[in-house]
Formats: sequence, structure tokens, C-alpha cells
Amino acid sequence: GEGVDEDHWGVDEDAQSVAGFIREWLTRHKRWASPKYILGESYGGIRGPLLVRELQSGFNAVALNGLILISPALTMERVDGQDNDAAYATALPTYAATAWYHKALPDRPAKLEPFLEEVRQFAQAEYIPALFAGRDLPAEQRARVLDKLHRYTGLSKQYLDRAHLKVSTNRFRRELLRDRGLVVGRLDTRYTGSEFDEVGEVPSGDPFGSGVAGAYVAAFHHYLQTELGASLPRPYQVMSGDAGSEWKRPEDLDSAFSGYLDVTPAIARGMMDNPGLRLFVGNGYYDIATT
Repeated sequence: GEGVDEDHWGVDEDAQSVAGFIREWLTRHKRWASPKYILGESYGGIRGPLLVRELQSGFNAVALNGLILISPALTMERVDGQDNDAAYATALPTYAATAWYHKALPDRPAKLEPFLEEVRQFAQAEYIPALFAGRDLPAEQRARVLDKLHRYTGLSKQYLDRAHLKVSTNRFRRELLRDRGLVVGRLDTRYTGSEFDEVGEVPSGDPFGSGVAGAYVAAFHHYLQTELGASLPRPYQVMSGDAGSEWKRPEDLDSAFSGYLDVTPAIARGMMDNPGLRLFVGNGYYDIATT
């Protein structure tokens, strides 16, 4: 219509415009009495909960039956993962799964599931308290944590010691298979790639992204042109740097001291307002972006 891109480039603006579209679609197609589910993947993990907020708020609510989130980016502080104790802890099972897959563990167990449960228990009961203690962690306890981190991640004790028990996702991706001259992917760590040299601290790209981008874009264009019979007069953008740089923050976080976006309260509010709202969250073992 008469709107421009910038009218929709914002946390609140995006959720409001999509919620408006959903309401109009329900009316035009006479589907108000039908079950209603929202599915969001990756950044859709932000849009999904915000749509719950927009659709279910007030007396003119659209009551939802379910919210389905696949590898959702719910709390951006965890996705960013830089110098954040919670991010280090939640990434640990993914590190373990990745090292298990690439046969990079010093004592690789036969089965993944029991191994990951052991890692999760360690992260909760020992790793988080150790990170919280910082330099006050007793030497004997620190040595035990180092031993287990080495066993769970495949990284050397010397590297883990120099990192003060904290390894960011980007550093892990570069360090795990350094002796093989490989880096692992971000969205799927089963993918591997090479770099210009083998001394860098972090990867220069994502082997998964470069591995699937061509097939992904081709499949989408084929779907548009053959199954939907649609024609786009402009290039399809998988990611827009222009939108990313101009995206407006939500109104309640637009202040000098506001931090990362976190939409988990919107899910909690939606489930309190609508006890019948069902929630499903699915994450991949080898997704190191949304752990």
C-alpha cells in the first residue's frame, strides 16, 4: 500500500503490522472460529511471543491455541553470548554435542543422549557456581571443573585455563578442530570449513551459511514461481543490513540504560492470560547460535 519499509522496521512496528494482517486474514476468510497456531523460527522466536502479546491483549483478543518456536532467539543477550555467564553455561551442552559428533573428545561415550544429560547436570550444579565464584573459586575445585570441561568440550586444559573457564561460541568454533585446519559452523556445527590461516582467534564466516545459502534461495524462488505463481519485481533478501541498522527498539526499552531485548516475559504473560495456550520449543543439538 502506501507504507514504506521504515514504517515496519521496528520491534513494536513489526509485531503490530503482522498482528493486523492476521486479524484481517481471519475476517476475510471467515476463520475466526478455527484453531490458531503461531510458528516462529530463529528471529521468529522474537516475533512469535510479541504476536502473542499483540493478539491476546485487551478485550478484542485473538485467543491462540499454541505457540511453536524452533531454535528461537528469545533472549538476545544469550544469542550474542559475549562475556555472559548464562550464555557460557547454556552453550556447554552444544559444545559437548559438537565435540562428540566430530570425534574430538578425549574419552568419547558411545551414546549422545546420556552424555548430554551428564553435561547439563554439570552445567547447572558445578559450572554456573564456578563462573559465579570467579577468582574466589578454590584451586582444587577449579582443577575439577577444568578436568570436566576438557572431557566435555574436547578443548585442551591449557586453553580452558587461559580462558578462565569461559569460552565464547566463536572461539569454540575456531579452536575445536584447529589441529585439523577446520572451523565448525554456527547455525549447524556439523558443517566444517577452512580459513586463510590456522592462527586466528575466531572464524571469518559460517560454513553452514555458505553451504546452504544457494540451495535455500533457489528453493524459495522455485516455490514462489512454480507453486504460488508469484513474481517478485525486486531481489529476494535473505537478510537486510538496511533493516538491521534502522530497526527501532521497543518503546519500553527506548532509554539510555536499556539493554538486550528479551521476549520471554511476553510468553509468560500470554500463558497467564490464556491458560489454554500451549507452548512447544525445539532446539537442535548442533545449533550454537540459539543454544
